[in-house]
Amino acid sequence: MTAVGPITGTRTISPIGPLPAGVRPPSTPEQEALYDSCKQFEGVFVKQLVSGWMKSARGDDAPSGAQGIYQDMADDTMTASLVDGGTFGLAGTMYAQLSTLLQGGAATTPLVPPADPATPTDPTAGALPTDTPSDQPGPTDMLQDDPGAGGDAA
Repeated sequence: MTAVGPITGTRTISPIGPLPAGVRPPSTPEQEALYDSCKQFEGVFVKQLVSGWMKSARGDDAPSGAQGIYQDMADDTMTASLVDGGTFGLAGTMYAQLSTLLQGGAATTPLVPPADPATPTDPTAGALPTDTPSDQPGPTDMLQDDPGAGGDAA
């Protein structure tokens, strides 16, 4: 028996649409996967738009049978054309934002902005005073049921 060599071939990558200025096209497998995911998300979004547009253009009659299948295929073709051509640019914009996180920006960029130094860090600082006179109802007293007020008398 002879040893089997490595499988070689070409990987099909979806065409890269227009990217925002200053954004390099994907070059690593992770970046390519990210771009493909962004294009798939854009495809779902654009499909919803196209379906809505075409439904309103066709009228209220719901197609049945072969006509419905054909119209759905036409919507899919239009969606693929719009996404592959980069007409909306959503995939490129998403890729630009998310690729910065993939390149290691996530480790240094906090998800929550840092607190403003002028903002107090004590959660009770600046709170309203809690010393209310006992003869005036407080906010929690108004929420409790008063057995003597209204209600069913037996």
